[in-house]
Amino acid sequence: MPISVVQSATAFVNSAGSLAASLTGVATGNMLLAWLSAYPGGTVTATCTDNQGNTYTQSYGQNDTGTSVMIFGWYARNVTGGSVTITVNPAGASSDITIVVAEIAGADTTSPADQVNTARNNGTAPSVAVTTAIANEGYFACVTHDGTDRTITEAGGWTVIREDEGGTTHMPISVIWQTAAAGTITASWTIGTGAVNWVCGQASFKEAAGAPVSFIPSRGPNAVYRM
Repeated sequence: MPISVVQSATAFVNSAGSLAASLTGVATGNMLLAWLSAYPGGTVTATCTDNQGNTYTQSYGQNDTGTSVMIFGWYARNVTGGSVTITVNPAGASSDITIVVAEIAGADTTSPADQVNTARNNGTAPSVAVTTAIANEGYFACVTHDGTDRTITEAGGWTVIREDEGGTTHMPISVIWQTAAAGTITASWTIGTGAVNWVCGQASFKEAAGAPVSFIPSRGPNAVYRM
């Protein structure tokens, strides 16, 4: 079963200690992903929880040392579904926060996470790459930056899950995804109108294995096929 994005949601807040976003009708057994963009004033730790008691594993957490803008990514596998409210909480002082959450179908329910990488720099062309030997994975990446709002444009071949180009009261974020063959997969964006400090991350996730198919021959006229 190929990996796909079922639904997503986003939220932002100015100068708060935590932030939540909700998804309804989440299917039990699917995967949940969450991303955080924040300006916390120095901290590089954060937590992610939900009201269904699902366990979130951190894929990455990265800040820019110049301004302390940061990103985090988490996943929860084989989740308890229903109406799910996901809450992120950057440690330390109150933050400008933007989050994106998504329900993902088709991911491996036992050990979905594969490759992860982060990058940070100053400029207008953020990018981050992962390399995998596993075909047909789902690749998910996000970026944020400091400064005022800018136009954010993702590279060809990527689909936007959610994007907020920011403003005076909240953090920008762009979350993108694709499936691809094995190899080196680079997530990249352009940020318009002047260099900024940026930070981005990418994680890849394995798809669920298909059900085995077997053939049992029969000596009679009725061959038996079992799925």
